[in-house]
Amino acid sequence: MTYENATRQFLDDGARHGWAELAFFRGPAFDIARDLDRRAGGGEPIAPAPERLYAAFHRTPLKAVRAVIIGQDPYPRPGDAHGLAFSVPKGRALPRSLRTVFEALVRDTQTPMPASGDLTPWTERGVLLLNRALTVGESAINAHARLGWEALAREVVETLGARDLGRLINAVDGPD
Repeated sequence: MTYENATRQFLDDGARHGWAELAFFRGPAFDIARDLDRRAGGGEPIAPAPERLYAAFHRTPLKAVRAVIIGQDPYPRPGDAHGLAFSVPKGRALPRSLRTVFEALVRDTQTPMPASGDLTPWTERGVLLLNRALTVGESAINAHARLGWEALAREVVETLGARDLGRLINAVDGPD
C-alpha cells in the first residue's frame, strides 16, 4: 500500500470517522502523501507504515473525542511507530517519553505502572493520540516536521475547540 492509497482509503471511510471533512484533506494531504511515496520509493524508511498513517483518527472518531494528547512525531526506532502518539505496539520496550507519561500517571492516580506501551485502550475511551507530524524517517527524529503535517494538527485542535465551544454555548443558552 502507498501513502497516497492510504489517504484515499481514509477519505472513502470518512462517514465512519468524521475527520475527512477537514480542509486539510482537500488541500495538502495528497501532496504530502505523494512526497512520502517518492521518499519511500527512493529507499527512505518511513514510519508508520501507510496502513497505520491515520490510525489515531480511525481509532478515535471525531464525535468520540473527549481529550487530545499531542506529541511531536512518531517514534523513529523501527517497529515502534503504529500511528498513535506516545504509543508503541505490545511487546516493545517503553520509550523514554512514554515512561515519563506513565510515571506521572502512576504518581498522580496511584495506579500501577501499565504493563504495555500500547495506548489503544485509551483511544477507546475517547483520547485522540495525535502527533504534530504523522510520519517520520526511521531513525531520524523530527525528519518530517516541515512536510505540512502541522496544518492538520492545527485544524484538528481548532475543530475540536469550536465544537466544544458550541457545546458550551448550547448548554448555557439552551436549545433555540
